[in-house]
Amino acid sequence: KNFNISHSVMDFFELTNNFSIQLRKHFRGYPEMISFSSKYVYDEGLQALKIRGKPIEEVLEFVQVPDLERIEVTKNVNEQEADIIFERLLNMLEDTGDLPSVAIITPFRDQVSYLQRRISNMPERDALLKRIKLAIFTFDTCQGEERDIIYYSMVATRQQDALNFIFPKSLDLSEDEVDGNLKFQRLNVGLSRGKEKLVFVHSKPLDEYSNAIHRVLNHYQSVLTQAKKLPDAKDTDAKSPMEAKLLEWLKATSFVNQHTDNLEIIPQFELGSYLKALHPTYQHPAYKVDFLLRLTMPDGKISQCVIEYDGFEYHFDMQQRNSIQADNWYSYLTSQDVERECVLESFGYKMMRINRFNITNDPITMLDGKLNGMFDEFLSANDEHDFISNMNEKMEALDSGDLRHCSTCGEAKPIEDYYDLSLKSGVGRKCSHCKTQSKPSVSGGVKYRIRRRF
Repeated sequence: KNFNISHSVMDFFELTNNFSIQLRKHFRGYPEMISFSSKYVYDEGLQALKIRGKPIEEVLEFVQVPDLERIEVTKNVNEQEADIIFERLLNMLEDTGDLPSVAIITPFRDQVSYLQRRISNMPERDALLKRIKLAIFTFDTCQGEERDIIYYSMVATRQQDALNFIFPKSLDLSEDEVDGNLKFQRLNVGLSRGKEKLVFVHSKPLDEYSNAIHRVLNHYQSVLTQAKKLPDAKDTDAKSPMEAKLLEWLKATSFVNQHTDNLEIIPQFELGSYLKALHPTYQHPAYKVDFLLRLTMPDGKISQCVIEYDGFEYHFDMQQRNSIQADNWYSYLTSQDVERECVLESFGYKMMRINRFNITNDPITMLDGKLNGMFDEFLSANDEHDFISNMNEKMEALDSGDLRHCSTCGEAKPIEDYYDLSLKSGVGRKCSHCKTQSKPSVSGGVKYRIRRRF
């Protein structure tokens, strides 16, 4: 509307780029997937609608072909990369459930033609087109298209590399490089088509690529590497110094060191927003948790737990501060904290609370024991669905009063375990097991309050 013939080509690119920023403030993929476009195209102004709630390997992946010295017969065609991609797609079809949509994006039309010919001759052609909505594009033809999973067939080999004809020489372009800008836009469009995962299939090591595509591939490799690293104190809440200490204790446990390759620790994880994205009917607050621990089990299943540090002034009932002790602190958590714990556990997230009352003189050993015990529970569960189902039943039982949390061991047990005829109410705060394991508490005449917490 605002463009006329007197404008230069660069004016047109600036105008359309600004318009695209307005249209695409939000992106349907994960932050790591759009990190290149956000950094190099939109000046960090591109926002992801999703929060990554799964391991980084399920969002970004690099697959290097096994034979780096193989010579491809046809120019701008890479059969070895095609073999890898089609093997994966055929494995996907073995799943009888709903499958993610898939696209293959490649720099060269010759590779597109080759891939299409192979599909047309495959017995699984109809299944590929219908069940995973398979489509094949060049970086020029994928505008407006989206798929859950994008495979990038980079084609270039050590013996033949024509990517400089497709992509710009540099990401730092001058205003007179019209052709360079066209190539840059081609790169930006092609890298922003995925919603769930990007898979780069390449036929030479990443450090052997040159020009702008070298920076692109190394950018995503860096994102992948950094996401695997354990966080630092700067990643925790600056207003809560104890969180930084807790992180260092966690990193010193034998549990974390034993599972370095398959464990993620994510500070300040916006779990409420993540659950809202998964469950549109989620009506609870946008909870942010101090730490989310995500462990990939040997069978490939993901087990997750939340660790919260309960600051005394913010997480306990201060009107009863003189009554809070090491054996009853759980009963004096604020109602908001209790509600949040129940909500998150109902969605399958075990919660570990750390505070001044249970931190002990050896916090590393204490945390090590709790982590091992917590994840052992995940291993003993039949599957994630059963675990979440059990947590929903637990929450309903707590709401109805059929279950109650013991103030000493923190376990949720049937209300019958708390019956005590010596009490006026007839129901105590400790379960029968904990009561028999300890002597009656003497509190200088101060009566402990019994309150309904759920």
